[in-house]
This record gives sequence, structure tokens and C-alpha cells, in this order.
Amino acid sequence: RHVIYGTNPLSCVPVQDSIVIEANSDEPPPNLGPDRDICPQNSLVLHAGNKYFSYEWSDGSTDSVLTVNQPGQYWVKVTDSCTNVFTDTIEVRLAAPIPISIGLDRNICPKDTITLQATSGFINYQWSPAYNISSQTTASVLVSPLVDTIYTLIAEKTPGCFAYDTVSIHVFRV
Repeated sequence: RHVIYGTNPLSCVPVQDSIVIEANSDEPPPNLGPDRDICPQNSLVLHAGNKYFSYEWSDGSTDSVLTVNQPGQYWVKVTDSCTNVFTDTIEVRLAAPIPISIGLDRNICPKDTITLQATSGFINYQWSPAYNISSQTTASVLVSPLVDTIYTLIAEKTPGCFAYDTVSIHVFRV
């Protein structure tokens, strides 16, 4: 915003006037999007757009993007080439734990085979250890351990968001 003043000193009574000039931006204000959830040990990249002259984030950084890995409130202040200043704020919340179950601990006899069934609806599954198990990447597996074994499942619900469960298989000694 600029003000220009003018005076006509040649008239009998000096005349003075001013005009306000405001430069409007062609760029829309930044939009960090709706409030979002973040899963533990995950990160989000917040984009302020790449059309501004300068950037200032809530942490003091000055890039057009900010990577966050903790819940909290984040804001960006941008300035366009006409010195217009715009801001936006986003709330990043901690995502709720993702429920998953592979059942209760079990007792089996030697050479028995049992099915372990995980909750459905996940995009991938990773079982461990790879000991006497039919698959390491499906929701349902067959296991036939010869010794006591604890099987662990890590399942991905959405990209970067994981659920965990374990089951202990006790093998009776004969």
C-alpha cells in the first residue's frame, strides 16, 4: 500500500491532495488444506505453493514446503511480489491407534497346524518370523511351529500408518 501526496504551490492558496495506491495480488492466498491426522513415526509435507516471493513458517524456516512429524498447529506467512502478505494455518492431530487382532495366544500339539487370521481391510501385511508359516504377506496364514514361537504382524492401514499385534504359540512337549 502506497500513498502519493501532491501540492500545487503556485496557487494563491496552496492545494494539497493524496491518493492511495494498493497493489492487488494475482495470486490466491496459500491453502495448506484441511486439518489432518499424522500417524506415529510418519511425516507430512505441507505445501504453501511456489508462486510467492517469500515464505515464513511457524518454525522460522523459509522454504515453500515444511515437513512435519509431530502433531501441532502450523502456519505459513507468504509475501507476493507486490508485498501483499497472506497466511494460512493447519492443525495436525495425532491419529488414533489402528485396531488389529490376530487372536489370543494358543496352545498346540507337536506337528499341529493352525490358522492365524488378521483383521481385514489393510493394504499390506508383514508377518515374522518366517518360521513354519505359509506366507509372510497375507491376512490369513497357516503356522506349524515345532517349538514355542511368538508371531508378530505389522499391517499398513493407509500409507505410513501401521497396526501391530502378536500371538504366542506354545507347543506342548510330548
